[in-house]
Amino acid sequence: MYVALTRARQLLYISGSLPRRGNGNSWYHQIVGCFQQEVEALENPVTLTRSNSPPSKAAESTVQPSLTPVSPDPRLAKPLTIEPRLREIAPSHNLQEKPAGGVRDEDGMIRGLVIHQYLEWLCREPQLDAHNAIQRLTGQATADQLAAWWQEARHNFDHPSLNAIFNPAAGMQSYSELPLLYRYHGQTVNGVIDRLLINDQQIHVIDYKTHQYIDDAHLEEIAGRYVTQMKLYAEGIRRLWPNHQIKASLLFTACARLWPMQV
Repeated sequence: MYVALTRARQLLYISGSLPRRGNGNSWYHQIVGCFQQEVEALENPVTLTRSNSPPSKAAESTVQPSLTPVSPDPRLAKPLTIEPRLREIAPSHNLQEKPAGGVRDEDGMIRGLVIHQYLEWLCREPQLDAHNAIQRLTGQATADQLAAWWQEARHNFDHPSLNAIFNPAAGMQSYSELPLLYRYHGQTVNGVIDRLLINDQQIHVIDYKTHQYIDDAHLEEIAGRYVTQMKLYAEGIRRLWPNHQIKASLLFTACARLWPMQV
């Protein structure tokens, strides 16, 4: 009833009757009472009306408010400098790389993701066989591609010169696909370290590079593209282990070569 009375804009119709059990506090009693009527005297249906005029509109003030000139802060006239909030340092996510000779590696991203996945599994499951590994990724690429990429990953994992990377000595802690997130010069650095080896004095940061077309003559040139990436990795690790010496390397899986980086 309250909502009806306060929301009606022009007309409000209210109908009602006495309750079966008399109640002097019913809405019916209260409304009839507003018309100076006795409920018991209303033997037949009757229409009661009341109207009024809307309130008059208040006169508009002719006094103009005084306005005090305000000088805007001069800093508001300067353009805003918005720095990127997130700095992505995983090149496989945001770089389209061309191998030496200008021939584009069309399957580079999928190839890279699959080889990274194979190597991560092998680090956890050294006895993993080709059939089970390929079956896990069915549909990600053709069967021939998955088989070829498995052979490349397995070749690196079993390569004698890389034994210290994939089969570290006792007492060496090892991690695969280690997330890294930290603030650097007002930006958030976000990346994933493919392989991390830790002993009492030294930490070795390894990043896999899965370029399909690469040879020894171009290793130094291509490695130069990743100096900034590896320095950012090293900076993040240095913050976690400030007393350790940091060593960084790129592993080119196509030729199973470990390339040292200055960080």
